[in-house]
Amino acid sequence: MGIRTGAQYIASLRDDRALYIGGERVADVPRHVPLAGILASIGAHYDAFHQPDLQADYTYPSPKDGRPVSNSFLPARTWDQVQQRLRG
Repeated sequence: MGIRTGAQYIASLRDDRALYIGGERVADVPRHVPLAGILASIGAHYDAFHQPDLQADYTYPSPKDGRPVSNSFLPARTWDQVQQRLRG
């Protein structure tokens, strides 16, 4: 799977997961007001992967299909790859 947008990430949270905050089940995670700020921050992080001036620093081509994936999945075998992974 290639990189997702922030909107795709947030939409993926609309599933059957059981999230409880303060003993109460959260019915719709993306619409839960106390989570709005952190979800916006995480969404912006995902969106940064799609910015042309940042994509080279945050992603590398998937060995499976060549689509860009996050550097966090990069198998770091050299010091340069460790540094690249830390940037993503």
